[in-house]
Amino acid sequence: MSASAPPLSPVTEQPLGDLELWRRTANKYPPDRSVAEMWRLLGRHRKEAELYEYAAWYFARERRYDELSLLLKNAALQEQKSPALDYWNVFQAARAAGPVDGVELLLAASGAKRPWFTEANIGRFYEAGRSYAAAERHYYYALVNADTGRDKARILDRISRCLTAQGKTVEARAVLEEALAFDPENLTVRSALNNLYQ
Repeated sequence: MSASAPPLSPVTEQPLGDLELWRRTANKYPPDRSVAEMWRLLGRHRKEAELYEYAAWYFARERRYDELSLLLKNAALQEQKSPALDYWNVFQAARAAGPVDGVELLLAASGAKRPWFTEANIGRFYEAGRSYAAAERHYYYALVNADTGRDKARILDRISRCLTAQGKTVEARAVLEEALAFDPENLTVRSALNNLYQ
């Protein structure tokens, strides 16, 4: 971030207030800058466990896995402990373990009531292992509970990839069209849909 660039949001003395200000402005800026501002918040509020938990979720959602690893190391150095941080440590271990063992680790760590992003991550592992029907099932669980149109579009993109891999082109197109309805600016989805019509 250049010296002349203002922060994404005003600074407060309240950690969760700072986080809320960041959340209101982060999507208006390039991802690299939003990530830098998240680190800035963590630097200001080193002892705030909820900031670490939110940052872990954010880095995973944006697939910034190197940032996530660094965050978890910093959390350990700051002696930050919580079930959420434990989960993200398991998630990183699952990514390293591969599709089959990764699914088992995530299932064991998350219990019966899993948040939508856990279902989406399990879907990714099944997809990587070419178990497309299982991947679709978990993606649809995630889709129902995803927070935003952007999240839903990204999940639908994964579902379309599973359908395409199974030769179900017509169904894949329909799913991508639904994804664009949720997030018309998603260039990845738009490109995938154009490719299916060629």
